[in-house]
Amino acid sequence: KEGFASSPETLESDLGEGKTLVMFYADWCGHCKKLKPVWDETSTEVNEGSSGAKMLKVDCGKPNEEPSHKAIMEKYEIQGYPTIKVFENGSHSEYEGARTKEGLLGFLNA
Repeated sequence: KEGFASSPETLESDLGEGKTLVMFYADWCGHCKKLKPVWDETSTEVNEGSSGAKMLKVDCGKPNEEPSHKAIMEKYEIQGYPTIKVFENGSHSEYEGARTKEGLLGFLNA
């Protein structure tokens, strides 16, 4: 998958066994455009590595047009873009770390 993109419909089945970081983003968001190259480069390294951690991204930037975008934003309490959530052992929480390659890799121990 390009940049390890998931979708609102397939996110749950795409989550890994270990720690998974998920970036919920919108194509039109300036902050997302800035973070995306860092995210894509880091996710390639993480997802091809052997740490068991995963990184995915989900476009949910059209909640008024796409019911699946609205549903996933409500389910995971997405208030703005980009929002990064940590999924592990069936639960999820907000990622509070640095939005840099070093910060993401350090958090995932990848």
